[in-house]
Amino acid sequence: MDLSFLEKFTGGDPLKMKKYIALYLDTATVLFNSIGEGIAAEDWEKVCANVHSLKPQITYMGLTNLSELLLKIEEKSKVQDTYSINEIFEQALVVHRQSKQVLEGYLET
Repeated sequence: MDLSFLEKFTGGDPLKMKKYIALYLDTATVLFNSIGEGIAAEDWEKVCANVHSLKPQITYMGLTNLSELLLKIEEKSKVQDTYSINEIFEQALVVHRQSKQVLEGYLET
């Protein structure tokens, strides 16, 4: 995780950074749930739409590894590769949960 982009975007204002982090945490959780539902239902349009919505926010948080996993999910959903997409989604969830803990810690400072 690299918050340098967010720091530049907010002019280094810690209150603004916390606002954007909180917004990301709220939104990301909803979008990850929706992506999981889309995968379970094999609703590839829903998967793509939610991944597409999440990618810019992940960039703001400097979560490059998570961004790469979401790109793979998007690619796999376009070819309806159910087996691979489940595995990649599980990896993305692990990274999301780990980063969520770190970001929640930042909010407490």
